[in-house]
Amino acid sequence: MPTVVGRSIDTPLLDIKALSGRRIILPAASPYEDILQSIRARGIDLDIVIADVGESTESILFRVAQGMYDLTVLGGHELKARFARQVNLRVHFALTE
Repeated sequence: MPTVVGRSIDTPLLDIKALSGRRIILPAASPYEDILQSIRARGIDLDIVIADVGESTESILFRVAQGMYDLTVLGGHELKARFARQVNLRVHFALTE
């Protein structure tokens, strides 16, 4: 399930309304871009940035942790495999349309 991930120091986000005004980076060819585009089409003003082809999930998480981007969206399998290696990150909520 796609999950919104951000910095641990930020206020917890509870639903898609909280994505308004946020800059969200996704890996190249992310399967979650369509969901974010759908949310944006419903009037939630969010900025979607696609990472360069070949950029690793760890690199994207690092950039979120450093505050270069507000959020990213990862699948549950990616969270288990990569999330534990990063500090200063928080899982906010499961992303659904």
